[in-house]
Amino acid sequence: MNRKNIFYLLTIVVLLISIVIIIYKYLQIKETVKIQQGMIEKKISISKKFYQHIYQNFPIFEDWLNQEKKQNLRKYLYPFHIEIAKKLGLSIIKSTEEINPNFYTSIDNPEIRTYYFFYNVPDKHRYFYKDFVPILIEISKRFNEKIRFNEYPIVVKLAISSLLRPENYQEELKSKNRNAIDNSTHSYGISLDIFMDEFFVDLKSLCDNPKNDTKKQCESDLNHHGYILGGSLRRQLQSILAEVLLELQEEKKLYVIWEANQRVFHITPLPL
Repeated sequence: MNRKNIFYLLTIVVLLISIVIIIYKYLQIKETVKIQQGMIEKKISISKKFYQHIYQNFPIFEDWLNQEKKQNLRKYLYPFHIEIAKKLGLSIIKSTEEINPNFYTSIDNPEIRTYYFFYNVPDKHRYFYKDFVPILIEISKRFNEKIRFNEYPIVVKLAISSLLRPENYQEELKSKNRNAIDNSTHSYGISLDIFMDEFFVDLKSLCDNPKNDTKKQCESDLNHHGYILGGSLRRQLQSILAEVLLELQEEKKLYVIWEANQRVFHITPLPL
């Protein structure tokens, strides 16, 4: 076989290999598109069913709220909350350097993030009194239990908009926000605010398909979708959350204050 024939043969082999690679890549892309289309269809289907479930079974906050509930949401005002700090023997935390790990713990961890997301809370202020962490889990679990959506394992996350506010940070807030108060229980690390106008409907388990090699893109898409779906149902979700907080207050597990202007529920757990 002369050199010319060998060259032609090698050219044909390279061409065949290239064709095989192109076909393989095409099939890969086709399979990926198929998975993504299936995920989108499932997302739309589940979202519609979830929306209908919430819309049909729960009142909006304004309809749920009557005079008695309004009074109960403001039954235990700030002096009661401050009294908890005194009973625990806690002092105001003046700066983040004074956070005592014997009493406080960071709640920026996977367990809390299963049920909550942080809404404009600086990383350095994501601390809470250790003994009160379990009530955070109980609030969200009971909230999700009330939703009772059996079609798909959905978790609706709540928005934590304020946790620890050291005294120096509280002073900054007072200069910018006339609603910020002196001697806030946030400065003792025993209170949190849940922002009532933001909810996140977590559908990210849809991305767990082992064949889905675009999981990051899938989660990014559902991350955006989760806030939109939560926002569209916020008025119904507000009534569910308020109901849970009043139940827990009645059970003497926490105090809650509905701060209508700030659009938050201010919560201080009670010692067991």
